[in-house]
Amino acid sequence: DKTSPGDDPAKPFSPLLTMDIFESDELFTIVADLPGVKPEDLSVTIERTTLIIKACRRHLHDLEHDQVHRLERSYGDVQRRVMLPKNADMDNIQSVFKNGVLSVIVSVLEEIPTKSRRLIIDFEWVGNTA
Repeated sequence: DKTSPGDDPAKPFSPLLTMDIFESDELFTIVADLPGVKPEDLSVTIERTTLIIKACRRHLHDLEHDQVHRLERSYGDVQRRVMLPKNADMDNIQSVFKNGVLSVIVSVLEEIPTKSRRLIIDFEWVGNTA
C-alpha cells in the first residue's frame, strides 16, 4: 500500500523551487516560482559566474499546538545554483520579486571576454648575452 507524503500530516513534501531559464539575443532570463516566500526570506547573490537563489517558506501554523489534518505544501529552506553563460554581463543584472515570482535578467555581451591574451614577442634580447 503506497501513500503519498500528503497522506501523513507529520511528513511534509520537500521544499521546491521551480524555474524557467531562457536566452534571447540580448538577455538571459531566469524566472523562479517562490509562492509564499516573504521578501526578507529571499536572497539572490552572484559568485563569479554562478547565480545563487536562497529562500525560506515558513509555516503559517503552529506545529506544536495546531492539529494538522494534511500538510502538502512545501516549507523550509531551498537553494538553487545557476551557471550563467560565458557571455553574461556580470555587471548588468536586474532582479524583481513580485507576486511570488522572482525574475532575474542578465544582459548578454556582444563579445565573450577572454581570460587570456597574446603577448607581443620582442625578438631582440636586451639582457646579458654572455
